[in-house]
Amino acid sequence: MDIIHIIGIAVIASLLALWFHQAYPQYSIYIVLAAGILILFCCYDGLSQIIKSVESFYRHLGENAVYVKVLLKIVGIAYISEFCSNLCKDVGYGVLSAQVELAGKLTILVCALPILSGLIKVMDKLMEHMIF
Repeated sequence: MDIIHIIGIAVIASLLALWFHQAYPQYSIYIVLAAGILILFCCYDGLSQIIKSVESFYRHLGENAVYVKVLLKIVGIAYISEFCSNLCKDVGYGVLSAQVELAGKLTILVCALPILSGLIKVMDKLMEHMIF
């Protein structure tokens, strides 16, 4: 993942989208979307390293690996909803962007419920063993 390549793709796509927006506004969004997908492909090596590290953590955690799985889902939901929200903003649909952000936050909250439940159980056990 070379940041110089990513910046170059983003700058070129922005300039092309701006240039096309004057003559053919319907094509500018396709240019931006294609650039976004190309940038994701540029990040593939970094993502594969992260996945290998997480798999290693997952194997070492054993029973508690469920929490890592939930956290990874949460991170994925956050990135995807932010990407979609920014895309909606770029197209000019600010209200839709806000709805995507809200849906992402609610989905994250629902995914975090098992972690919150486990935390409450641990706190309950600690409270039973405390002497006041």
